[in-house]
Amino acid sequence: MDKEMTLEDEVGYLNDEELVQRINELCIEIYGEEYFEIFGFEEYTREQRLYQMRYLQRKSDILVKDLSSNREGYNFLDLWREYWNTRVVLNADTCDIYGFVALSQLFTHVRVERGVKDDLRLHTCVIMPSGMAKSEFNDILSEFAEMIGKTCYSVGEFKINKLIGEINRKIVSNNMRINAFSKKDRGWVDPIEPGILASFDYVVFDEGEAILDHKKIHIQALLDKTMNRIGSKGNMITSTDNRIHSNPACSIIITSYHLDSYTHLFKKGLFPRMIVYVQPEDPIKRTKTSEYIVSAIPSFVDDISEAEKQRKDKKNLQNKLRKKLKEEVENLQNMHKDTETIYMRAGVDEIINEYIVELRNIVPGLNPEQIEAWESMVSRVSVNFIKVAALFAMMNYRNYIDREDAHNAARLLFPAMRSVAFYIISNNTGRNEKLNRLVMRLRREYIGMRYTKEEWHKVFFKSFGAGESSSEKLLALLIESGKMRVLKNKEEDTTVYMLS
Repeated sequence: MDKEMTLEDEVGYLNDEELVQRINELCIEIYGEEYFEIFGFEEYTREQRLYQMRYLQRKSDILVKDLSSNREGYNFLDLWREYWNTRVVLNADTCDIYGFVALSQLFTHVRVERGVKDDLRLHTCVIMPSGMAKSEFNDILSEFAEMIGKTCYSVGEFKINKLIGEINRKIVSNNMRINAFSKKDRGWVDPIEPGILASFDYVVFDEGEAILDHKKIHIQALLDKTMNRIGSKGNMITSTDNRIHSNPACSIIITSYHLDSYTHLFKKGLFPRMIVYVQPEDPIKRTKTSEYIVSAIPSFVDDISEAEKQRKDKKNLQNKLRKKLKEEVENLQNMHKDTETIYMRAGVDEIINEYIVELRNIVPGLNPEQIEAWESMVSRVSVNFIKVAALFAMMNYRNYIDREDAHNAARLLFPAMRSVAFYIISNNTGRNEKLNRLVMRLRREYIGMRYTKEEWHKVFFKSFGAGESSSEKLLALLIESGKMRVLKNKEEDTTVYMLS
């Protein structure tokens, strides 16, 4: 009750229309969407609006503070971002996700003990339209792996035996020919060829749509086991003849363009184990990405030597950043070579639990079917949260999780979880239901009114805080659905719109 009165004291000078506008600003800041797209078209009391504002402010607090260093100079993430930005633009969220997946493989020997011993490996799946530089993300990771002495493999052949391992029949035949049947026998050669999952540090599925299909249940189950705790029974992968078995310690990276549906992956184990990021089709971002690719070509005004200088300067910058990044990795590895366990400062557990609640309730108003998919997806959010917080601590040369690490973990995970929530909503929108609510509300006050486009825009702004572009969308949606009639007066050359 005190919190409610405090908030009323803070915004009491705002009338109801101004309050909606302020909430609308928060919606855009947090979600990139306007008020009505988050809260729908229902009529709310002032008390309910205040609840909405509190709800949004808690989300905004997560986004206010950037992922910053707590020591002098750059940390790993600072350097990773700088290097990434020499190669890719407009992908800040995926930059940070990839950076922490890369970082997690430096510390596969470290555990977080919570009754069981969790390793710190992170895994990600990035789903984007084609032409948005997904392959470039994976190239950056591959170069990083080579730079620091790790291994990275891009899977091109999606066969179970290649992932688990297989028996080389030629070697078996040769062993039999010389009567060598075990290590003790002279000339014996081990015929087992280790699988990809147990042989590399980063395993990348660049054309991931081939394994995300609902029919690929065997490969998906194999990846589920790979992502289980290193060394656990659930982590062991075994060939069908039980002759090959291993406990993979790799990080899984999947990039894919959009499929018709991923619902089966939200409800099963694959996606909940990963940091999943879904970017919808965005013509503006696509255009800017294309423009960047073109503008990145060295150019000149008067003499071609200007372009050559640009090329050399960029190459020198990238080499400088590679060197700094490698040095930072070496420093971190030296610092944590004897680190076995990550601890936590007293009281931080409560902060983590509060952040997890905010992430689990990242968007309001999900319908029952959406809730089912969302709850399955976030069932393991606490595990990934703790891993990210632990990596923030280690990145900043500590072996314990502090308040700052909890905040930064929430900040990193927020965009990914927000993207998944909007994907679930967009694929189960309840659009007709929302549209009917909009029409019912408008009819109470505006039935029979013949308004110009500009006048309807004012109505939408007053009622829902909708800006100009969103008002255009709303009007088009009403017309398309037959809920709004277009009345043209040819003699006066005017057009008005009336609810049907």
